[in-house]
Amino acid sequence: MRSTYAVLIVVLLLVGCGKDSQNSVSNSSQRSAITDLGGVDTAYAVAIQADDKVVAAGESGSKFAVVRYNSTGTLDTKFNKGRKVITAIGTASSARATAIQSDSKIVVAGNSDGKIALARYTSGGLPDTTFNGTGKVVSIPGSSAAVAIQSDSKIVVAGSANNHFVVARYSASGALENQVPIQLFDQDECHAMALQSDGKILVAGKSRGTSTIVTQQFSCQVCTQQLVFAGYDEFGQPIYNTQDVCRAALSPFEPGAVCTNTYNTQIVTKNYFGIARLNADLSLDISFDTDGIALLEYGGVDSEAWSIALQDSKILISGIVGGSDGSDFATTRLYADGSLDTSFGNTGWAKTTAGGVDYVRAVKSNSDGSSIVMGGVAGNFAAIKYTASGLVDTTYGASGIAKVAAGDAWAGALDGYGRAIVAGSFSGNFSVKRFTAAGLLDTF
Repeated sequence: MRSTYAVLIVVLLLVGCGKDSQNSVSNSSQRSAITDLGGVDTAYAVAIQADDKVVAAGESGSKFAVVRYNSTGTLDTKFNKGRKVITAIGTASSARATAIQSDSKIVVAGNSDGKIALARYTSGGLPDTTFNGTGKVVSIPGSSAAVAIQSDSKIVVAGSANNHFVVARYSASGALENQVPIQLFDQDECHAMALQSDGKILVAGKSRGTSTIVTQQFSCQVCTQQLVFAGYDEFGQPIYNTQDVCRAALSPFEPGAVCTNTYNTQIVTKNYFGIARLNADLSLDISFDTDGIALLEYGGVDSEAWSIALQDSKILISGIVGGSDGSDFATTRLYADGSLDTSFGNTGWAKTTAGGVDYVRAVKSNSDGSSIVMGGVAGNFAAIKYTASGLVDTTYGASGIAKVAAGDAWAGALDGYGRAIVAGSFSGNFSVKRFTAAGLLDTF
């Protein structure tokens, strides 16, 4: 049930034009990779290769943009000779998600002129012409938020269209095989996706809707008749009148209690964590919260999911909830059936402020059951570590929070060493920062 907890258009392909490796600055004092791609640049996605190289994808001048860094933060000279890769698709395009295939090819998903668009590159950073013949696909209406590779090499894209979630599957060669819209509430916006080992697909984001809340109030009292002295008659005899004397009833079930009911109706519109799980055939999985959809809220305030991760058989969802200073980091954990794991954090929720209007971009789970949530606050990249039980790990960073002034964060990933990599934009350039496993700013 919906439960609440408390036409391909190819205009231009530019590969490796403009400035070369001098566009990337990395040194131990700055401890970041800043890359000028020649336009207004934003890294919206980041992924880690098996060799620990870092792929950042996003937008530069309304075109797809991809850069690969060595584990030291320098531009990888084996990726298009160390240069940026810029791909124009239509007139206005933006890459929003990326995934690495088992053969090291790089898949990038985003949007182009109001349609979902994909591009695939060889491990050397060249357009992969085995993918739709051109290396690019412009598909159904909508926008991409997440992309993942199935074990059979098919590509799954999750995003939004017509104010609701949409999930589409493509063959390894880029042909659209299936698509399905998913309506969770009145308006939905998909932000994240995770593939389970059994082929089921989890999607999460923001669901906004209006609910009618009706509350019933009882007013109960117990009344007894009593004689009340009213004076004397003409013969001097006392006069008594009968009068009801009433008091509040101890409960509606007290003998003699008389109750009246009043109903109060309240119309509430707000945001929820919206989560859905699909079977491998893209139908809703009714074993997840009885109808395949769950709506969650924290403490009755606006709640938005921005990332999802698997933690053994459990599901981590992270996002933001309303806080005293605007919004706070919030993570919840569900059992495989979609029910709330109340042993996590405070009755199922871990809520932390990073010091302002916080926003979340990624949640990742470590092998020991701990998790790291990445995002930003007020021009800072930030990461917060939680123990397996959902408590802030105060040994990480400064009292559990790692934070550095780096611009606007848009993506996060975790490498094989437990290091958090956060990507975004700084002064109109790609910006990538890395924190050590202990939450200290790393040389990158």
